[in-house]
Amino acid sequence: VIIQLGFGLFIGFVESRYVWHSSDYCQTWTIVRDDVALGTTNRHNHFAVFDPYANNRMYYIAHGGSGINLSYSDDMGVTWEDVDNTYTDDIGAVNQVQCTTAVPTPAGLVMGDDDMWAGMFILSRDTGKIEKLCRGPDQPGANLGVKSFATYAQYDKNRELVYTVWNQAEAGGVMYITATDGCSANVIYVHP
Repeated sequence: VIIQLGFGLFIGFVESRYVWHSSDYCQTWTIVRDDVALGTTNRHNHFAVFDPYANNRMYYIAHGGSGINLSYSDDMGVTWEDVDNTYTDDIGAVNQVQCTTAVPTPAGLVMGDDDMWAGMFILSRDTGKIEKLCRGPDQPGANLGVKSFATYAQYDKNRELVYTVWNQAEAGGVMYITATDGCSANVIYVHP
């Protein structure tokens, strides 16, 4: 089972409204989500993932004109339900997660944000709500804190850690990797 989404750039967003699914090793593809048909104006996809801990529930997040939408489907994309993707930040303000990676774990869907200053989050299986796992290594003024976003993540079942790759979207920016156990995120590698 494979899912693919079109990742739209800020100019044009050509074909970035779709999520496709293949169950025959990429021989055929079926559109399982079309944001235009659903009435949203989102054209910037961030992730789509199957959750094997929730009967292969499909999660998807995008943003654009309709805000930031985190949705799931339990019927292979025939219908979609929105998840309340709000959380309360360190100073008590209510914000929305805008995650670019998602990794299913037994505890929930662990997500790396589009802005590491916001941090890492989990959609908890216990509460069904977004919870902030950690702010991560980036604090205001730290070199790694400027324009970092999650680009890839993987769950290590043996160590029960989620490894997330972060990139800085600026001239001279670095790539670094964090490991999180659900309580904190520590930088374990910085690419020179």
